Amino acid sequence: INMHEVRDERIRNESLYSRFQVDPMDSIIASRQLRWVGKIACMSESRLPRKFINAWHQNPRHIGRPLTTIRHTYLFALKMIGAIREDDDDGRLSDWMPPIQQNPAEWEARRLALTPHIIGYVPAPTIG
Repeated sequence: INMHEVRDERIRNESLYSRFQVDPMDSIIASRQLRWVGKIACMSESRLPRKFINAWHQNPRHIGRPLTTIRHTYLFALKMIGAIREDDDDGRLSDWMPPIQQNPAEWEARRLALTPHIIGYVPAPTIG
């Protein structure tokens, strides 16, 4: 497939994903971020990565807002799997950490469902 074919035949990314059985890049990145978030949630609160999630810097920021922060990318990934509501821009830890800690297997299944074409993904059995 070349760019002339893409333009002339109006080929969309979604059709290429299914045609070549690959996952969208944002789903792959979100899945990997969610893997890390799951590990952080299961850590003890004395570990440094867990402390950094709640870290707060006392000095003011420079003027202007960063385009994207780590927090924003994690919130986007959490919204992709439905761990937080779409309109939730705060993403409080108390909203999404307890479900991970209570049922890590379900968390892992939801994370893996983002990237079904990655080797090693086994879909959850259907009930009924």
